[in-house]
Amino acid sequence: MTTAIDRFQLQRGTAIGSGIVISLATIFPDGGIDLSNINGQRLMPRALQSGVPAKPDPPDFKPVAPGSYSSAVIVLLTDGQNTAGPDPMTAAQMAADRGVKVFTVGFGTKDGEVTGFEGWSMRVRLDEATLFAPIEI
Repeated sequence: MTTAIDRFQLQRGTAIGSGIVISLATIFPDGGIDLSNINGQRLMPRALQSGVPAKPDPPDFKPVAPGSYSSAVIVLLTDGQNTAGPDPMTAAQMAADRGVKVFTVGFGTKDGEVTGFEGWSMRVRLDEATLFAPIEI
């Protein structure tokens, strides 16, 4: 895990939905989550790209109870202000349908302070409404 963390690279923008979907594709490599289409610099499922009709789940996919998958969780670290990629709530629903819990760790302020890190400056505005919104089942 520390190797993966060490490979993180800062980029402009925040793609909360992208992080969730890519995590799901890693957890379920044979789960039919299509990452072949590119949206920006990250691979995105076609169904989540804006303006693209939703692609149905594979015929054998059946949603399970939220939180019922005990082999993995997603820990999302973010400033919480989504600016790119697929809708975070749609991606979170994908996780819930697969039984995967998503824990959010937000950093920043409600007003959006400017902070610096490794030569970058960024505004970190914590969007609590998105990060801590419940998923309807």
